[in-house]
Amino acid sequence: MRSTPVILTALAALSGAVIAAESHQLSGTLGHAAVDDGVKAYLKLVGPDETCMDPGPGRYAGQAVFSEGEASYVLEGVAAGEYTACFFIDSDDNVMETQGSTSGDYGAVKTVTVDEDTTLDVTEAEWGQIP
Repeated sequence: MRSTPVILTALAALSGAVIAAESHQLSGTLGHAAVDDGVKAYLKLVGPDETCMDPGPGRYAGQAVFSEGEASYVLEGVAAGEYTACFFIDSDDNVMETQGSTSGDYGAVKTVTVDEDTTLDVTEAEWGQIP
């Protein structure tokens, strides 16, 4: 009967390896020269049955801080799949989309397929000011 714990330990190790192999890293750089240093950007990944406007953090969420017109982000443990990536620059630091041309808030939406470690950048031209 001593082999049972060894078998269970081996199965647990193998199942952990399978789980780890199914998750990936999504990372990238956000670029926008008009954004001040220290301004936060938020991102979330939503699935095919969700939208960027749905409340909450989506399936995965993160944030980045701008410095010299760029911010870098990393999301760990992302399952393979098709996602919509929702990006939001919170220039007025109120953690919500502010209406009006003076808010300075920006948004970008991109689709991404994650089937390995993936890089997804947002260039300055891809941002839209939130009206």
